[in-house]
Amino acid sequence: MLQAIDPGLPLRGLARERVTLPLLHSLLALLDELLPLLRALLNSLGLRRPLAQARRWARA
Repeated sequence: MLQAIDPGLPLRGLARERVTLPLLHSLLALLDELLPLLRALLNSLGLRRPLAQARRWARA
């Protein structure tokens, strides 16, 4: 009666329409643009400590 839902079904549908790869390419290009901006923002705020170290200090 009840069938398992396949989580890959929507991705397979997108792949058939040849949308997935251009979409991933666009998202990676956007990420490539955003990371330097985020780094510049953190540097301007004076957060020069690596995030992992900052997390350890926050727990202490």
